[in-house]
Amino acid sequence: MKTLLIIIQLLSISLGFSQNERIKNVIFLIPDGTSSDIIGMSRWYKQLTDTNSLAIDELICGMVKTHCSDNRFPDSAPTSTAYATGVKSLTGYIGVDSAKTPQISVLELAKLKGLSTGLVVTCEYSNATPADFVCHYPNRKKNSVLTQQFIFNSPTVVFSGGKGFLDTINLGNSLKDFNNSKFKLIDNKSDFLKLKYNNEKAIWGLFSDYNNNSYSKSYECDRNDETEPSLSEMTEKALDILKENKKGFFLMVEGSQIDWACHANDPYAAVTDFIEFDKSIKIALDYAKTNDSTLVIVCPDHGNGGIRLGNFNSNSPHFNKNPKNKYDKISIPEQIIKPLHSIKWSARKLTEKIIDSSSVYLTKEAIKEYYNLTLSDNLFNEIKKLAQNKKSDSIEYILGRTFSDNNFIGWTTTGHTAEDVFLGIYNPIKNERMGIIDNTDIAFYIAKALNLGSLNSDSLYFNKLSLQSDKFNAFKKPVVKDGSLVFVHKTDKNKTVQIPSNKNYYLVGSKKNETQTLIVEINSNYFVPIEIIEILNNYK
Repeated sequence: MKTLLIIIQLLSISLGFSQNERIKNVIFLIPDGTSSDIIGMSRWYKQLTDTNSLAIDELICGMVKTHCSDNRFPDSAPTSTAYATGVKSLTGYIGVDSAKTPQISVLELAKLKGLSTGLVVTCEYSNATPADFVCHYPNRKKNSVLTQQFIFNSPTVVFSGGKGFLDTINLGNSLKDFNNSKFKLIDNKSDFLKLKYNNEKAIWGLFSDYNNNSYSKSYECDRNDETEPSLSEMTEKALDILKENKKGFFLMVEGSQIDWACHANDPYAAVTDFIEFDKSIKIALDYAKTNDSTLVIVCPDHGNGGIRLGNFNSNSPHFNKNPKNKYDKISIPEQIIKPLHSIKWSARKLTEKIIDSSSVYLTKEAIKEYYNLTLSDNLFNEIKKLAQNKKSDSIEYILGRTFSDNNFIGWTTTGHTAEDVFLGIYNPIKNERMGIIDNTDIAFYIAKALNLGSLNSDSLYFNKLSLQSDKFNAFKKPVVKDGSLVFVHKTDKNKTVQIPSNKNYYLVGSKKNETQTLIVEINSNYFVPIEIIEILNNYK
């Protein structure tokens, strides 16, 4: 089935690459959960003080379908699996198909070809989108497994939140391995600014938010510039490091928390995070225009919230008795954007301050000052009750949704939407006009551009072994011991093969052999590279 998809997709996408014109670098930027109206709202917001257009404006060339393999509404795990591997999957599945079989990603193929690779995100490194390019597991919430896979399948550069997971998850020897000479780990902006290229170490920068929460970064509107690098700063630093590899690089950049803001219906956090994401687009675009072998792709994984300029308060006069609020009477800058500009904190930060037991922010005056929102007595009393019960999500929603209702910003849901999303491409070889394509097409486009070989090469990297794998004549029926699948040789213990789960090596006797790709364990099935199958077949 995957072979047929490859043939169809390569025929349907006009790439414009000849044998004499080669792309060396790909920068893939994903604004998570970004519905198309965020572009327009962000442009209006920016141009209130800056006449320049958005960097994304010159790139739009098509739309992308986002549904899952079972035609359900999209989730970041399967949509980014499609972007990374060219295969549709199911909700919550990371880097595997709907049958739970690992699929090789474009990032992994780039590593195999000798390219440098990078992930720059504002969520934790093990969140769905970054994990889809590195990991393989049918449960996006299994942070212990995803972290272990990240460690043993590390990109060249990882900038994100999530140090808290390294500190709290029981990783056994994995954390010891992480801190060895193969990795450089930093967690502050001062060390970040000093980072230089090092071809012997993977560089991980895991940063905390404004409140020293080590699990994720801040929204851009709340970020402390002295202690926490921005998305655009991390993008620029990643490019400075990756560009030193003359063979080329693959870099994925995600504006992760645009999605989180849309779940909360917080227009201020969504717009300001998208504007910061757009700065990363500009950095990528500036780099590409001075390095004519660089391809830039911009595409959300899915929509979220259904945000719109206009809501039920800006109805047609047939349904609205207040003529001053008729849709064609509303000034976008004056009645929508200026009120948005007057907000100082995200709804999340204000909520954290409100819930603090010693809070001085649980007043109507504070809410007006920091979120530009005048609350009725009923809504204020509701927030007080929610604060007593630590219901932060509900307070965030009330703040964001009430502000939106009052200022002609529409939302259809607090969940994901099934809409087609925008596609932007800068191709130095030709101007792209893609029309409407499937999200799986993106992976094939990247693989073709970088000449990575076939995405249909999973049999080289992910061959299934299990406790029922007794076809190897020289070995006894395998057993699982200490998390490893063990094939005991019938006559020579020095030929016994031990296959640890979620690592990049195996043992023959006591000799450690590193693999180029990850060994993945899912439900007691071990997916291994072809070299292990050949050893088991060939030993006598």
